[in-house]
Amino acid sequence: MDKRRGRSMTAIVQIHNYVNGFKFSAYEFIAASLIVAPFTVYYAVHDRTLYATLSAGLIANFLVIVVCAVQSLVKHEESIGIMQLFNRQRRGEIHAQYPNLDTLTLILCVTLVIPFLLVGLVSWEKAVAASSKK
Repeated sequence: MDKRRGRSMTAIVQIHNYVNGFKFSAYEFIAASLIVAPFTVYYAVHDRTLYATLSAGLIANFLVIVVCAVQSLVKHEESIGIMQLFNRQRRGEIHAQYPNLDTLTLILCVTLVIPFLLVGLVSWEKAVAASSKK
């Protein structure tokens, strides 16, 4: 899990998905997307362009989590899983491994609710990483 210790938004998303479990993270944010989607459609149909754009931005942010989780599932990566957080000993181990987990969670929560921010940050990090490999 050393690659997940970075300070990038991509690393924060990976840590979130690793700790909560890739399947849980994917389902959680698919559900969130499905909850917001009807509002997006309603706003678009009723010419509320700003609200439609903002809610579409939220869905785009949510789908970043889903895509990263699915990529990890396809690679058959191991994860901890949300249920382990209910085990006192395992929770202590997780917090020892990720002492700033609460801060990372807060950062992720803030970037998720600012439309298109998570999409932009992760896309920028991927572009920078790709250009540095050349």
